[in-house]
Amino acid sequence: MILMKNFFLFLLLFPCLVFSQNAANKKIAAFNSCQTVACQLSEAIRIAEFYVETDHMDKAQEWLNYSKKLNQFKPKDSISFFINSLQSETFYYMELYQFGLHEAEKSIEKARVLKDSAFLSDGYFFKGINLIEMNQIPQAQQSLSLSEKYHPKRFKKHPRTIIGKAYIYNNLAQVKLKVKAIDSALFYNRKAYALAQQNQNLRGIVNGEQTFGLIYAAQKRTDSARFYLSKSFASAQKYELRDVAMLNCAYLMESHLDNPAKVDEWYRQGLDIIAKYEINNSYERYFYATALEVFRKLDDENHILSLQQKIIKVNEDTNGRANYYVQNIIEEYMKNENQLLVSRINDLDQQKDITILQLIAAILCVVILLFITLIFLRKNKLQQSLLEQKNEISKDLHDDIGSELSSILINANLLVKNYDTNEKQQFLISKISDTSTEISQRLNAFIWSLNTENNSVGNFCEYVKRYAGNLLEGTEIALHYSENVTTVEHKILNGYFRKNLFFCLKEALNNAIKHASATAIHLSVTAEEKALCIVVRDNGVGVVPDAHSGNGFRNMQKRAEALKGSVQFDNSGGLQVTIKVPIGPN
Repeated sequence: MILMKNFFLFLLLFPCLVFSQNAANKKIAAFNSCQTVACQLSEAIRIAEFYVETDHMDKAQEWLNYSKKLNQFKPKDSISFFINSLQSETFYYMELYQFGLHEAEKSIEKARVLKDSAFLSDGYFFKGINLIEMNQIPQAQQSLSLSEKYHPKRFKKHPRTIIGKAYIYNNLAQVKLKVKAIDSALFYNRKAYALAQQNQNLRGIVNGEQTFGLIYAAQKRTDSARFYLSKSFASAQKYELRDVAMLNCAYLMESHLDNPAKVDEWYRQGLDIIAKYEINNSYERYFYATALEVFRKLDDENHILSLQQKIIKVNEDTNGRANYYVQNIIEEYMKNENQLLVSRINDLDQQKDITILQLIAAILCVVILLFITLIFLRKNKLQQSLLEQKNEISKDLHDDIGSELSSILINANLLVKNYDTNEKQQFLISKISDTSTEISQRLNAFIWSLNTENNSVGNFCEYVKRYAGNLLEGTEIALHYSENVTTVEHKILNGYFRKNLFFCLKEALNNAIKHASATAIHLSVTAEEKALCIVVRDNGVGVVPDAHSGNGFRNMQKRAEALKGSVQFDNSGGLQVTIKVPIGPN
């Protein structure tokens, strides 16, 4: 029986699979027939876009990576824009929204260089939809408004499809709906729907009908909401837009809470779509989550348990894919960076050879002088290149890994708030959150130590003050901060010095917060003769380092000694930690 069921399911899906594969084969054949790199680039971008539209993100990413390699030989800003724009869309569907935002911002920068309003509109659109998913609604609204502003009336044909105005209006309507601006949402969706009908934009028509349904549902106009959602469902089925059809099933479940039989009917239709067609994980998870809330309101325990299992399975699949995608992205990034480095070295070598050939024709003494100058300049260039790479690593760590750690923290907090979990699960979630927080703090400190713009005593004091304030925010401990570093304010501290000194201070603050039972912490930074003195004093119960010396105190002493400084502890009336390190005259 199971074999027969799978066989009939295969018969249903087979025509779609064959059609999709035939379309892909035709595009790949066009790519193979190209005689120039420019032709290959255009076709590779079209193939990647096709795979995005058919929800094959792994293949889309492969062709995008290939496009990036091709564009290295004779880089063009217009091609780079198309790659960044499509990469932003691909990351959006992979649910890697921070990556998608980063790529959208890069496409906007290139659009400004090219002075192309169509490109600017496209870049701001993808920035906006990624911001929506990151729940940064005001910023998303601003980006979508800029997308509308820059969208031209006419634009030429490109390898990458430029976003249509109907999509911009529809997303503006959805943003307005999120902030409860119902009249504005209705205004923008009417414009989106009219444009979609005028241009026979099938997805735009279906989206417009769906958004009308959601707007009327927000107004408690149930009959109108059901009418438009049903209409959108029928249109989506007709135009084979399965993802939108499935979402409509979820919305129709919500609109029929007064009729459990109808709820069950739409739920089964949604499940049927998921079983028959390949649906993006984010849409599938949204359907399950919406259905779960509906069945909770109906107090249907059987469906609740079933949906919880389905959501767990989708999340596991999504996390597995995300890990795979992120790993591939990092690998490709490193490959690209290595190729760029090799290219730079080759360019330097060629410049050196040309210079040497020119110097041979000159007088011997001039040749020697110029050769020495060249070596000196080359050394400076390499040092500058290393500095730029260091800053680039710092930026990438902050934009990519830092955002992913923030995502872990947010998801852990959402698990605690939105799902019923037992004591063991609560413990594991808390452990994940605590570990992510600690890693995030260490990563921020490491990035800060790498940044050469933060290398003065004044910058150090500002960072310490901000860190202590953020650390005590939300606690009942009062912070009293003071500093007197005027004489050495512009003294330069290298990254190694700043990092070790900061971690000494961090350990002292953590001890006061976690173990001292204090209500106030006094933090002061003062400049003494050829030394910097940091004092952390609390009014708590105090700690005797000799009796309770753990790794924290030992690490403080080791870090201070590494800087040729010292740490002293005074346990009278609370604990006072005095860190003194030499910095020399300004």
